[in-house]
Amino acid sequence: DNAIKVFALQGQELKETAALSVNPLRKVIALDAADLKQSGRAQIFASVYDTSSDKFYTMVLEAKGATLEQTDTVRGIVKGISVQGGPRDLYVQDYNPATGLSSAAQLVYQNGAFERGASLFAYNFESIFGFNLFDFKEAGHKNVIYTTPAQKLRIQFEKRGSYTESPSGFDFATTPNRLKINGKPQRLYTPVVVFKNAAGQTLVGALEHQTKLGLLSDVFGSYASAKLYFLNWTGNGLTPKAVAEIQGISCDMSQTSFGPYKDAIVVPFASTAGQSAVLVFDASAA
Repeated sequence: DNAIKVFALQGQELKETAALSVNPLRKVIALDAADLKQSGRAQIFASVYDTSSDKFYTMVLEAKGATLEQTDTVRGIVKGISVQGGPRDLYVQDYNPATGLSSAAQLVYQNGAFERGASLFAYNFESIFGFNLFDFKEAGHKNVIYTTPAQKLRIQFEKRGSYTESPSGFDFATTPNRLKINGKPQRLYTPVVVFKNAAGQTLVGALEHQTKLGLLSDVFGSYASAKLYFLNWTGNGLTPKAVAEIQGISCDMSQTSFGPYKDAIVVPFASTAGQSAVLVFDASAA
């Protein structure tokens, strides 16, 4: 319904604490939260696509009692990652109808304003949707892992020709979150998480959606359910380890502390019955 709602975890229940309805002409395409102002409270970053002007921008929202108040605006789209379940790092990309998406840059707050910080470059890495960073070689350098249009996850190392991809048979480019820009469909990939479990294994988590009626359903983003796959990093490549069935569609996923779990994979989803829920997986037990 193009509304932004904040919930607090109270025991085993999520209770709504604040809400904001967004103008229907501004389609909400992404949500994230981080305390970039270092104020002790997170700011909410709601990226929207303005259909009246074909522009993207991000509303910065802060809770004022039971309401959300817009306190700033960031040009472009904002989406973040949590490296190994740590603090949320946010990245920003702008969009130009003539040239497409700009390079990704870390979003920082300095001199009283949100600004582009250090750029993030990797060969063929184009979108801040569906990526993460991790030191796969344990050599003191974080590598980019990202979703490709060829349906795979790619771990890109320092040299252009040095990379590894997820095995065939999975389609991680399936996502119900998509836009049509200048008549062309744009997929906004679902997030990728990377973490170590209690056994010390490095695991990658990614979502694959199941179509309702075959290939045409994927073209139009029509899905009935999803699967959360966990892939094991062997030191040379990715191999399947486990899978969790999700009875609905999901546009987002994050790694964070949640309730009794110090390290959890949180997956919100909506079922075809019109209900929404949040799945919580214990990352240490994966």
